[in-house]
Amino acid sequence: MATAIAHELSQPLAAIRNFLEGSVLRIKQSEALREQAGQIVWGLESAGRQVDHAATIIKSVREYVVRLEQSEGLIDLNAVLEEVRWFIEMKAAEGKVHLHIEPGTQPLVVSCEKVLIGQVILNLAFNAIEEMVEFPEGARHVRISTARSAGNALLTVADEGRGIDAGHRERLFDGFFSSKVSGNGIGLALCKNIIARHRGDIWAQPGETRGTRFCFTLPLVERHN
Repeated sequence: MATAIAHELSQPLAAIRNFLEGSVLRIKQSEALREQAGQIVWGLESAGRQVDHAATIIKSVREYVVRLEQSEGLIDLNAVLEEVRWFIEMKAAEGKVHLHIEPGTQPLVVSCEKVLIGQVILNLAFNAIEEMVEFPEGARHVRISTARSAGNALLTVADEGRGIDAGHRERLFDGFFSSKVSGNGIGLALCKNIIARHRGDIWAQPGETRGTRFCFTLPLVERHN
């Protein structure tokens, strides 16, 4: 969780730094502000130094947390989905999106850090809901399901939106591409990182008739009595 937060905070800090540098440049070039330019620039540069300091702290936290061993436990993936269900339902209600949650009937026991996997589910679900908000209210549907698949627990988030070009699907998780109007490419990159750390896989594929399916798998842990 701390790693994810550190990644997300680093992006707005970088944007703030860019805005500050642009403001300093414009002030120095402005004839009207020439008399006050020194004090204004000093204030902006001081703010910039604080941004740099915050970025250094975040970088240190991220590097420290990455070195820590994950606290994994055995849990049913259906239970993880149930724990975050309320948040997904609230998001869907806000966007007047019809939400269909269909957990599998069989237990899907995996070894995972449930908070991190919960964040992956939330990210995929929120992106799908945000995609559907762009469509007429009656056509807004998001479906979340779980199932067994070749020794893995499979979770699928399906929307009925615009879909994603085949050439773009490979770039979805690289941190620099976003398919949604208000989606978060960095969030998808984090999802990939979290799933990979749990020895799983994550991908996007076309929906049955339209839209996109985001899927991830985690290895099942078979319990022997």
